Amino acid sequence: MDSTVLVSKHSIKQLPVPTTAEFAILQVLWRRGACTVRKVHEVLKSGEHTGYTTTLKTMQIMYKKGFVVRDDRLKAHVYKANCTAIETRKRYLSNLLEGVFQGSSYQMLELTLEISKPLEESEIELLASVISSENTKTEG
Repeated sequence: MDSTVLVSKHSIKQLPVPTTAEFAILQVLWRRGACTVRKVHEVLKSGEHTGYTTTLKTMQIMYKKGFVVRDDRLKAHVYKANCTAIETRKRYLSNLLEGVFQGSSYQMLELTLEISKPLEESEIELLASVISSENTKTEG
């Protein structure tokens, strides 16, 4: 696909936080790369009863917001994510952290650990390392 036709009027830093439905579509595009609406819908419909037109409309809205770019040279438009997974997750979590936890990383992490499946020993070690690294940054 010629990337010169994939155009968006938004820079990544201007993008809003995606809705749950938009996030689901982005996850399909991040895993599979550029896709038609039909392909995204086929992947999504395995878990929910969303109609094709709902998927189409959501992707059109995402295009207007700048989350995706599209190649409209063919009859079936091909959409591609216009943001990376890590950038989007950071923006999403930052919004959640400020809006729900008033900026308290501790409260967010404590609740996350409470409601998630038990951590593997290796994950606990990684978290301890990250926390230690953060403490070193604030002390230095």
